[in-house]
Amino acid sequence: MTTLCIRAIGRPAPEGSHEIGAHGYVKHSSNYLPAWRRAVQVATLQAIKDAGCGAPAFPTGVRVYIHSMDILVGDEQCRAAGTVEPIGDPDYDKLLRATTDGMGDGRAFSDDAQITDLWRFRKRRIWPGEEPGAIIIISDEPPRESNDMQEYKLTLARVDDDGDSTVFQVRNTPERIAMVLPTLGILLGDAPVAEVPYPVLTPEEKKRGPGRPRKAAAPAAPVDAVQNVTPPAAEPTPEAAPARVNPFAVG
Repeated sequence: MTTLCIRAIGRPAPEGSHEIGAHGYVKHSSNYLPAWRRAVQVATLQAIKDAGCGAPAFPTGVRVYIHSMDILVGDEQCRAAGTVEPIGDPDYDKLLRATTDGMGDGRAFSDDAQITDLWRFRKRRIWPGEEPGAIIIISDEPPRESNDMQEYKLTLARVDDDGDSTVFQVRNTPERIAMVLPTLGILLGDAPVAEVPYPVLTPEEKKRGPGRPRKAAAPAAPVDAVQNVTPPAAEPTPEAAPARVNPFAVG
C-alpha cells in the first residue's frame, strides 16, 4: 500500500474557464493557475520523496483513490454576496481539475484517468495563522469503513509560563492526524509540549461508554455487626373473636 500526504501552499486557482486575450489568443481566465499547478507539483514531488517510492508513485494500471482533498482559500477568495463563507469563486469542480493536473505534473500517477474514487472534497476558509493551499491524501487502496477503522489518539498539552496547560486531543486515523499536525503546531507555538497519557479502557468500560460513571457498590457490613444484630420482635398474633351465642336456641 502506498499513501501520499500532499501539503501544497499557494493560492488555489481554477482550471477550465477560458477567455480571449488582448491579441486574440485563448488563455485561462485565472492568472494564478500556473503558479498553483506548480505549487501542487512541488508538493507532490516532496510527498513522493517522503514516502520513499519512485515516480510515478502509482504506475499505469493502478487505481488511485483520493481519500480527501481540502482546498484552503484565503479571505479574499471567500467573499461572496453578503457572507464571508467560501461559497464564491472559484468553483469546486475547476479547483479539483487544476489540483489533480498539478499532481499529475508531480508524477503522482501516470494519467489522471487512474483516479476512480473521491471520498471527500472540501473547500474551506483558512484558520488564523494557516496558509492557503491544499491538503490531499491519495492512495492505491480505498479507505477502510468507519466501523472497521483503526483509530489513534494524539494528546498534546501546551504549558504556559504561569503553569496553566491547554490540552489538544485528536482521535482519528493516522492520515487525518497528519492533516491537522500543522495546525496543532501553530496552536502550540514555542511553548513546551508535554505528553498526556491516554488511559486504557477495559472491555466493560468501552461497552458502557463515556460519561457514565460506575455505580459504587454498597460497603459490606462488618462480621461482628452482623452477628450482634438482635432480630426484631415478632408481631403479636391477633386473638380470635368469640363465637356468637343465639339466645333463641333450644336446650
